[in-house]
Amino acid sequence: MIRLIPFLLLLETADASRNWADLVDSSELQPLDPNANNYLLRFDPFERANDTEEDDENVEMEPPAVAADNDDISSPAPSDSNTGNPLTLPPLDDTPVLWQPPELPILNFTNNNDPYPEKPLPAVPMPWYFNYDSTSNFGPGEIGLFSKEGLFDINVHNNHWGQVELAPLSYWEEFTANGWGPYQGVLDNHDPTNRNLCETGSLQSPIDVRENGGGVCKETHQIHTHAGDFGIRSDHVRHEIHPNKLRLLYDRRPCADFVNDAACAEPDPPFADFPNGWGGYSDVLHVDFKVPGEHRIWNEQFDAEMQIFHIHYGRRRLPTQAVLIRARDDGHNAYLEEVLTLFEYEYDMNQAKCARRLREQRRLQSQIHSLLGNKTPDDSHFDSSADFSTLLDLPEFEKEQNQRRLQNSVWDPHHPMLVPSIYFYRYDGSLTEPPCGEFVSWFVCDTPMIISFEQLERMKKILFTNVDENCRLTSIHHDESVARPIRPIGERPVWRCTEEHYGPS
Repeated sequence: MIRLIPFLLLLETADASRNWADLVDSSELQPLDPNANNYLLRFDPFERANDTEEDDENVEMEPPAVAADNDDISSPAPSDSNTGNPLTLPPLDDTPVLWQPPELPILNFTNNNDPYPEKPLPAVPMPWYFNYDSTSNFGPGEIGLFSKEGLFDINVHNNHWGQVELAPLSYWEEFTANGWGPYQGVLDNHDPTNRNLCETGSLQSPIDVRENGGGVCKETHQIHTHAGDFGIRSDHVRHEIHPNKLRLLYDRRPCADFVNDAACAEPDPPFADFPNGWGGYSDVLHVDFKVPGEHRIWNEQFDAEMQIFHIHYGRRRLPTQAVLIRARDDGHNAYLEEVLTLFEYEYDMNQAKCARRLREQRRLQSQIHSLLGNKTPDDSHFDSSADFSTLLDLPEFEKEQNQRRLQNSVWDPHHPMLVPSIYFYRYDGSLTEPPCGEFVSWFVCDTPMIISFEQLERMKKILFTNVDENCRLTSIHHDESVARPIRPIGERPVWRCTEEHYGPS
């Protein structure tokens, strides 16, 4: 009696890179009709009658650059592998039975009933996994008033980020003694790849920003900024969708001291001159967008936040501008729109890869049923053309249209439509995600950026519903948030710089 083994071997030979345990449930195997044997020997499940080599080349898309920090590469759930159901064949039976192929799984894409579904916890979380659910064993905890030995204290409860390890070759590896590039070793004194301060640190961020009696403005001029010469669509700027942020990642210049060494001058990313003795310029490393805002100003929470991370070679710190974002009905921000469209393009590309996987599954299922003479099953649940198949249908057309929409012009993260005030609150703090290193000098703009509600919703859609090529959600948001809850200010001085503190510039 012919079994399914030749068919599985044929599939494995056709493409060894695919996980066929995702496509066939071995626990439901039944004997095949002997007449199917000749067809199986000639059957190519990925032969496409209407496809050409040129079409295949168009569909294969280069995956977007992926930064290593905090990406969720956790072990898959048991249902994603075949270890729970080892391959076994049913007992012999003299009566031929036509094999009924099981329904292929519906991959994990957006549920229309929940616009922002939450990604389930991985079955076996990796040591570097974390999320934003403060009630879980992987969350950041929340600030509260707690009693200790008869005294009340403001502290953080249920903080589990202190146990998070950094993934191998994390983003911060670049800045250690074993790193690379012009800023190798700049942060080595902070040991960002081995020291996790999320639980034990005393200078944690974000905070509820408000000036206190411990600080007086020390800055005598505004932050002087330069746009650099990197085109927004050039290879020097990568636009990445991370599990907990949208990121613009800038290439580094050839060497760090571009003031005294002409060889370091070009090409240059955006950079800034920070006041109060920083001395020299600080290059932009990356720009992050978080939803909702992480910092507060006098306990006011905002819809989102933009964080512009710079690095200073001499001070070995990250001077960082934070701009809170408020959405309004009439608040369309044309300058933000340029980069928001870039992120949407990356999102569409990821959805297209997912759609191709769904089509591939549907095609395989249909061919199996057709081969075995079965009635074609209902596959209405594979709605692969509903939201994200355009790039697959006409990928070159879509790319051409996108290039027309987006000119390769310089996009300045310090533009007045993004940073609407030259005045700021100032305090020393930390990264707002593991390892929570305390080497960030925060400059929090005292006036929020204004965007529209429509732009805010698009930002949330990109961040919360992005999928990988296997149609798995990538976001680790909880309750539509990838914002770390505020931390205690403690005894840190916080001051505000306004017009009265600036001299002639």
